[in-house]
Amino acid sequence: PNIAANGTYCTDYASSGDPQNSLIYSLFLTFVGFLIPLLVMCFFYFKIALFLKKRSRQLATALPLEKPLTLVIMAVVIFSVLFTPYHILRNVRIASRLEKWKEYRCTRVAINSFYIVTRPLAFLNSTI
Repeated sequence: PNIAANGTYCTDYASSGDPQNSLIYSLFLTFVGFLIPLLVMCFFYFKIALFLKKRSRQLATALPLEKPLTLVIMAVVIFSVLFTPYHILRNVRIASRLEKWKEYRCTRVAINSFYIVTRPLAFLNSTI
């Protein structure tokens, strides 16, 4: 944690609070805010891909539908690649703060370092 001039600690969510309660809440967030949206997105993008494939066969060469299909696939891949490490490491970071991890200082530092790298990667999804 970083100490500000007035003596307060400035920490992120995964580095603050009671790790036991934070882990439960974080797992809930991962399920509701990441896994369910990912599954819904995959389901509907799969349906879109099937529709585009079917439409492509019907129209033969009238409209190139490979670009929209590529866009659909890239959206799922980019979302998965950029958000998955963040959600996994946020939970691992919180779990590493539990009492049973206290003796593994080097491991905890490595986990925190990887977690710090995944945070900006997750938000790259918005810009890409």
